[in-house]
Amino acid sequence: MNPGAFVAGGGGDGGGKGGKGGKNGSGDEGAGTGDGDEDASGDGNDGGEGCGDTVCPITGRVFLDVLDFAYNAPRPLRWMRGYNSRTSATARDLGHGWSHDFGWSLKVGRRKIEVLDARARVQRFSLKAGFPQSNALGWTLSRTAAGYELFTPKDRLRYEFRPLAADPASFCLSAVCDLNNNRTEIERDTRGRLTGIVDSAKRPYRVKTDGHGRLVEVSVATDAQHSAWMRVVSYVYDAAGDLVQVVDAEGHAWNYRYVNHLMVEQRTPIGLSYCYRYDGKTQEARCLETWGEYLGAVDPALEQPLPPAPTKGRDNRPVKGIQSVRFDYQPDEYYCESENGRGAITRYFGDAAGRVLRKVMPNGGVYEYFYSDETGALTRMSDPDGNDMEVHSDAQQNPMGFTSPNGDGMRIHVEADGTVVEVDWRNGRVTRRRSDARENPTYVGHADGTWEEYEYDARGLVTAWVDRRGSRTFYQYDAMGNLTSLTASDGRSELSEYDYLG
Repeated sequence: MNPGAFVAGGGGDGGGKGGKGGKNGSGDEGAGTGDGDEDASGDGNDGGEGCGDTVCPITGRVFLDVLDFAYNAPRPLRWMRGYNSRTSATARDLGHGWSHDFGWSLKVGRRKIEVLDARARVQRFSLKAGFPQSNALGWTLSRTAAGYELFTPKDRLRYEFRPLAADPASFCLSAVCDLNNNRTEIERDTRGRLTGIVDSAKRPYRVKTDGHGRLVEVSVATDAQHSAWMRVVSYVYDAAGDLVQVVDAEGHAWNYRYVNHLMVEQRTPIGLSYCYRYDGKTQEARCLETWGEYLGAVDPALEQPLPPAPTKGRDNRPVKGIQSVRFDYQPDEYYCESENGRGAITRYFGDAAGRVLRKVMPNGGVYEYFYSDETGALTRMSDPDGNDMEVHSDAQQNPMGFTSPNGDGMRIHVEADGTVVEVDWRNGRVTRRRSDARENPTYVGHADGTWEEYEYDARGLVTAWVDRRGSRTFYQYDAMGNLTSLTASDGRSELSEYDYLG
């Protein structure tokens, strides 16, 4: 069971191709990558570099990722929402520029299929290529009796899409499954409006929307009979359709302010605001400056208060607050200088795909990054000391090791029977791993001759573990996936009980 990981960073403007010394990004309509890959290529990516309060130094876009709520289950449910200034002209479930993890959609055109992911990034597949077909990222799209199915190799998830009754060419996400078939179901009405979610523990979530189809409240059942519900998050919008307030289950409020759908302020529950200034008023605008301050109040962490912001006109204060960064772009050269509040300048050199290829630190230290021409995956990187590390990955961009400047490193290869062998050249250790058909690890053989073994239930939860000393531990779970019993090899047990919410 892998609940996943959260990483924030910069993005890019092009497609999957375009490494250092290679081709520029492309937005092909075939089965290759389209605008916005899941790597550090394509505007809307969460890989690469981020400056200040999440600003990409190459594209100048502002982006945020926020966890609103999460609950344990065989496959834990995490409700993440994200803002991207590049998509601020488009309104979806959460208003302009915002998206969420269950907002995937699929559109069938005359020659291609476009898949819009959780962060409004587009992948294109050709109708001529037939099914199943894979793109350069290893995403595999298949036709099913109910609609379409997409498998993404990095998170090992299967996304199921069904057609909307109001528009048979448009498909909404209906379920997300892992390799253990732990299933999260997404419910939408005939017009595509989100109405509910059922997580892999069969726990239901009720969603309320307004007249424009925007989400206004998400509630979760608090008992097995679903007779009582608890609001976990609520959303408020202004007349322009922008998300201006989010309130969590405990009443803590996040507030947002916009100009022409571009976020110019996000205020946290403690009163600290992060502000953004742009070079334009459209979704293509680049952020010129970002900083954090207590607007209209004194920062309790500062010995000397900041000068107050002007009530009108341009704010030219030399010091504005924490995480202050100013940006100076040369878009045609994919170059940017970022200056922090102390006057230190970091220089970024990018490519047409919006990735950082070279970063020069204020002290003169240089980092360089090299990418695959075909997939956009990182293949090599060097640090200010001149160390040059080669990065290895397979066709699906899964990490397969690295080689350090002196020839040491680690390599991973897969034998014919599926055994994964890790060879660490730095110390000569060899580790062997085996997994079941659902990719749950069942055996780990260590370099010293010891081993570990694992057993699982149908949900992919560990039921037995044999450690390196040969001791066996047993585990039991309730229907929600919570660990209720742990029994050691000597017979001693630890018992736990949980309520419906875990």
